[in-house]
Amino acid sequence: RPPLIALFRVRGPPPDEAFTFKLVNVHTDPDDTSQELNALDEVYRAVRTDHRSDEDDIIILGDLNADDQHLGELGRIPGMAWAVSGIPTNTRRSEQLDNILYHSQATSEYTGRHGVLNIMREFNLSLALALEMSDHCPIWAEFSAYEDVVGRVAARAGTTTE
Repeated sequence: RPPLIALFRVRGPPPDEAFTFKLVNVHTDPDDTSQELNALDEVYRAVRTDHRSDEDDIIILGDLNADDQHLGELGRIPGMAWAVSGIPTNTRRSEQLDNILYHSQATSEYTGRHGVLNIMREFNLSLALALEMSDHCPIWAEFSAYEDVVGRVAARAGTTTE
């Protein structure tokens, strides 16, 4: 499956201040994970140099079928960072398969906050019920709502979190 790439802009701040970014949604094939991760560095570079927009914030996320120590060529790009490290992301809580990757110098909007939602604990589910929903737990990372401004994050309407 080819990665899905989309350009986004945060709602709320004025358009010229809003955090904009490209997302690359990935699901590697468990049988070809190593080969696909080694090709994703080329995907990242192609998205980064795409002249249709000058966007420098590129976030790669999804089911990589690999932990943060086994990201192949993608993980060896200088400055490449990941939100999830050493935390299981599958529903059985036995493997880290999912992640959110970004370039640490280009994407200064990342606040450092991230997590893995344990759906069994959060919703008081048995393993069997949780697995009916998914064999992966949702993961998340927090980014500022404002382009190149550290410390200001998105919030519900009527609230501030500075």
